Formats: sequence, structure tokens, C-alpha cells
Amino acid sequence: MFHKVLLTYTILILLLHKALIVYNFSFIILIGLFGIIVFSILQSTLQGKSVISYNKNDIYLGLYLLIISISLFRSYMNGLFEISPIFTIMGVYFITYFYFLYVRTNKELNYKELIFSGLNLYLLINLILYSIGYESPHRIILSDTFGENATLKIFGISHERILFPLAPNIQSYGLICGSLLLYNLIIYRKNKNIYNIFFVLIATISLILTDSRGQILFLIIILFIYIFFNNFFLKRQFFFIITYIFSVFYIVVIIYSIYSFFDIELLVRENSVTIFSGRELIWIEFLTHYRPTVFDALFGYGNDGHVISGISKNYSYLFTNWLNPESASVHNNSFQLILDIGFIGLGLLYFIIYRTIQTYREHYFFNKNPLNLAAIYILNYLLISGTTEGVLNPENSFTILILIILIVFTSSK
Repeated sequence: MFHKVLLTYTILILLLHKALIVYNFSFIILIGLFGIIVFSILQSTLQGKSVISYNKNDIYLGLYLLIISISLFRSYMNGLFEISPIFTIMGVYFITYFYFLYVRTNKELNYKELIFSGLNLYLLINLILYSIGYESPHRIILSDTFGENATLKIFGISHERILFPLAPNIQSYGLICGSLLLYNLIIYRKNKNIYNIFFVLIATISLILTDSRGQILFLIIILFIYIFFNNFFLKRQFFFIITYIFSVFYIVVIIYSIYSFFDIELLVRENSVTIFSGRELIWIEFLTHYRPTVFDALFGYGNDGHVISGISKNYSYLFTNWLNPESASVHNNSFQLILDIGFIGLGLLYFIIYRTIQTYREHYFFNKNPLNLAAIYILNYLLISGTTEGVLNPENSFTILILIILIVFTSSK
């Protein structure tokens, strides 16, 4: 029972740290969490139990975490990051990494279900807090709204976008909502448990209220594939991963096709220049001005590479309402990772994810466990969502946490 409570608590704290960093609580909570985890590991060691086991993919993941840690320090050296948040983010990554390597050695725990239960609880807590009027600390500091909800506008409902009380930002929270909707739907189709339908509803409501249109669009695409082309999709994962890497090029074609055949006025948010809020203009600026040295091409410029390289100056005019317009990312996962950690980092990450998906696929074909199928679709959802957002850049700890958990737990069938 102790390990079950600790595991759920760990998930909640790891998810909450980004929201609580505004109040300077994150580092204190992280230290407390680290102490509990060390105590748990020492307890197992004294009892003569196996503490940590690892495989090749775990080593590759550890190397990747080291690469993004170096990226964060390079950002600090360029004056873009303070040292305290860097240690907090690195602490979250490596505590998550080593703790879950330890947790998976406990054969008595159904840890995958426990982890997703913690994630579901996180969504529910946020919705309850929002319902009783609690506001995000980020919202209080900014003293501003996050714009009109374009999704609800389609149905004639006027409402602003919602940043939930304990969410780090709208895009990351939208990803969590979409991922949990996928998870609960896939599990429900196998187990027919009303618990999962309840959280499908919670995730759907939360996703619509955040109005993360990219996350909604890509969720619809992934659900369509899951319902109608599941076997075809599972057998061709290499093709789809390559497609995600170069997704920006065909999404531009889709965008301009939409312009040609549909009335997009309802889909364009107030004060936005295009349906994708000028993303295609950002990508053109990146392709025009990306001129790295050999070293920067291989290893990137460091976290916030779009700022360090000076590329963001060329599209900052799109973000004049921001306090720092040049801080806006390039809004594409591949482009952002190339700038932050270079082609070596980008290649290593996609190699790890491909190996992870392959392992989950083998497990699913062997035992038809819906948890393995859910993991495959969540990983694909994260990758395809990177078409319009830098969802896996080094400081995006919210989605990196989910990635670490899914990669570490591939060893279990």
C-alpha cells in the first residue's frame, strides 16, 4: 500500500511542480519528494531487493536527458535562464528517470494503471478547482485573458480560453487532456469500465475549454486512425515516425488547401492573422534564416535556440502583444529541437521513441494488453502534435515527464 500511495503522490507532485514554480514552492517540494524516494530505495536495498535494472533503451534515454541538461546550461550561459529553474527541471527529469527505473522492479505493482490513475486525478482536481473559482497563478500574474475560445465559437458560444489552475500552459495541458482521452477510451473499449468513460468526459471537457486547436485536430486524426486503420497503423510505425519529422511541409499544403475550399473565419481566433496563428509564416522565416555552423547544426544552440540564433527576431512582429516577442518558439517540434539540441539530439530522440513503440507493439501483439496499445497511440499523439508546437523541447517538462514514463515502462508486458 505504501508504494501505491507513493507512486500516485509522485505523479501528482511531478505534474504540479511547473504550476507551483510561480510561488517558489516547486524546489522545496522537489527536495521533499527526493527524500521520500531515496528512503524508499534504501528500504528496498536493506531488505536485499533489486533496486534498479536497465536495458539499452534506458541508457539511450539517460544520454538524451544529459543532452537536454547541457542544452539548459548553455541557455544559462547565454543569459536566458536562471540557475535555480534549471536545477529544478533537471531534478524533475532525473528523479523521474531513476525512480521509475526502481519502481518497475516491483513485480507486485500494476504501476502503469497507477500512473494513469494519478494523471486522471490531476485532471479532475484541475476541473474541480476551476469550477469553484480558483485561478491559475500564471493568470493572476499576467492579469490578462488568453483570448477567445475558437472551438466553442463554432457552436455559437462566446467564452475565453481557460488555463486551468494547476496547468503549466494551455498547449501542454491540452496534450495531457488528449493523451488521457486516448488512454481512457482505449482501456474502456477493452474493459467496459464506467470509470474510464467518466474520465473520457473529463478529458474532453477540459480539452475543449483550453481551446488547444492543434491538440484537438491531431487527436481527431489519431482517433480516426485508431478506429478505422488500427492494424495498418501498427504495422507501419517507421513510416509514420518519418512522416512526423517532416510534418511541417505537408501541413503547409493542408493549410493553403483549407484556405482555398473553406470559409475559415469561424476557426480564426480574434486578432490572429491566419488559421494557425501565423505558424506557417514562422516556419518560412526559420527555413530562410537558419544558417548554423557545423557545431550548432550537430548540437544546437542550447535551450531557446530560436532566441540565441537570432531567428526569432524575424517573426517577432507576430507576437507584439507578448512581453518579450522574441521568446516565441518556432512552433514545430523538429525545427525547435534542431535549434535547441541539434540534429544529433533530434535523431537520438526519434530513435528512442521508435524503439519504444516497437517494444510496445511486440507486447501488444503478444498479449493484447490495451495499456500497450494506449502507450503506442499516446506516443504517436505527442509526435504528431509537434507539427504545430515544440512539445518536446528541453524545458517542456510536462510532456517530457510523460515521455520518460512511457519509455521506462516498456520493459513490462
